[in-house]
Amino acid sequence: MKDFIEVFFRKKEDGFVFNSYGSLHLFLFSFMIFMGFLMYRYRKNIRENKKIYKILRNSFIFLLAFQQLSFLFFLSFIRHDTISEALPLYTCRVSIYSGFFALLFNNKNLKILTIFWGLIGGLIGMIYPDLSPYSWPHIMYVNFFLTHYLVFWVSLFFLVVDGVRLNRGNLKFLFIFVNIFLIITELINLKFGLNYAYLSYSPIFTDLLKKLPGYLYFILAGILYNFSIILNYYIFKKLNLIEVK
Repeated sequence: MKDFIEVFFRKKEDGFVFNSYGSLHLFLFSFMIFMGFLMYRYRKNIRENKKIYKILRNSFIFLLAFQQLSFLFFLSFIRHDTISEALPLYTCRVSIYSGFFALLFNNKNLKILTIFWGLIGGLIGMIYPDLSPYSWPHIMYVNFFLTHYLVFWVSLFFLVVDGVRLNRGNLKFLFIFVNIFLIITELINLKFGLNYAYLSYSPIFTDLLKKLPGYLYFILAGILYNFSIILNYYIFKKLNLIEVK
């Protein structure tokens, strides 16, 4: 057991590169979608059965806490990369926190934030997996898939089981939160030379976008973040997920 824990939390990277669209990737992606489908299929049963609802809710709370605590433990106390790697300044990480506190306090604004950033974030993370260079078994391997599973499933839980609907008050909260998040994240990026939330440079179209001055790239990224709120709002509206007063 001791040997396994030492391997599971090992600090030294081994240059591992995940085989995207190999059989394991397709299985893990299919599993996420299948479990999401089951939640949708039995949403009424889950909603009406208080025991099942409580078990699922408490399971999500436990797994969200385990994911983040194990992640922070490894990066802060083993790799000592707290500032450069461990801050909750990516959308999926924000969704982990917002999902956790939304489940604890039944907060609607946090549920909406989790749905907006977690649903698409979980899908994109699984479509374009970007794992740390640690082969199995390793905590970061587990954390990558657990993160994207959880933000996707918890978002669905709020959407189809809790029946969360968006109103203008939630929309105002999202705009305020997102823009404060962008400013704080950019200040941290500039101070420490980091790329949280991809506000310093893009992981895609890198050659094209790196030609832009830093302030113009940040403005462009900020516009896209805000546009995503508007786009999600109209998707909600088309799907009749807007509160009618």
